[in-house]
Amino acid sequence: MVKTKDSRSDTNHADNLAECAKLLVKMLRFYQINWVAECTIEDILTDLDGFEAIEFFNDKLTRGLLVHLSQFKEFPELKALHCWFDLEVGKISEPLLDLISLKAALREFKGECEICQPKPDSNRKVA
Repeated sequence: MVKTKDSRSDTNHADNLAECAKLLVKMLRFYQINWVAECTIEDILTDLDGFEAIEFFNDKLTRGLLVHLSQFKEFPELKALHCWFDLEVGKISEPLLDLISLKAALREFKGECEICQPKPDSNRKVA
């Protein structure tokens, strides 16, 4: 689960991840319907010249969402991904999208991403 020292930032991060997941599901569903199974997200975005979508998938929060979701055993197709661009359309299924939506609705995210990892204490002196 997402945990940090500040419980308020816990909630904000979980809420941000949930909103990101909702947008992700919409985008993946669109790709699932309109592209062939062998295409990757990268192939699609290259064909579309989809700058906004590229920014979305490159965003620290979206990358963090992948880190959090890949920690669940229910997402074996995500464990092997280096980034969302590597996801093949053929791996996008309704059960996958439903499960991402469920995790978002429950604000259930495992592990730590780059955003929620504890930051080194800047006041600490290095010997």
